[in-house]
Amino acid sequence: MLAACLAFAGRMLAVEYDVMAAKAASARQAGGLSGFQAAVDSNRPSAELPPRSALFRGIMRAHAAVEEPGKAATLLRLATADMDHALSARPSWGEAEVSAAYLAMLRDGAEAASAREALRRSYAAAPFLRGSAPWRIRYAVSVWGLLDPETQSRVVDETVWLARATSRTYNYARGLVAQTPAAPLVEAKLSSSGD
Repeated sequence: MLAACLAFAGRMLAVEYDVMAAKAASARQAGGLSGFQAAVDSNRPSAELPPRSALFRGIMRAHAAVEEPGKAATLLRLATADMDHALSARPSWGEAEVSAAYLAMLRDGAEAASAREALRRSYAAAPFLRGSAPWRIRYAVSVWGLLDPETQSRVVDETVWLARATSRTYNYARGLVAQTPAAPLVEAKLSSSGD
């Protein structure tokens, strides 16, 4: 029994090491530091990665595709494999769906049905995501007329939620939808409760 517990604990440590290494590489990339290229170029199959590691690597590959247009097609294909693995391992994962929407937007275009569907799924899985809210809201209002009414309603709700989160986010959230068809809906909802 003790041996089985130790084996399980060892496996979990290895998984967490993979996740932390991918997360650290993602942070280095976000900070503009070198060292993430090894993770982006890793030949390790997506199916061998823990879901969170696959998600981080997929995000890094998507960002690298923007920075390296000559390698974009390959990087986006690899990022798609990473995202597909992450989502198959953990269905209805809001952050992964947001990343899948970003990836689909890069790969297929902002107005693509695949990108809008991933956005819809991200709202179904997680209606409010503080870290991803600004991107989701900006993307959603850029394709507003192509979104279904339920997704539009969720975008308005998330914008209102973000506006109410703190006094610092109130004007920021309103600015995300300024001069878009979502703006009057957000303002009406904010006003209806005395804000």
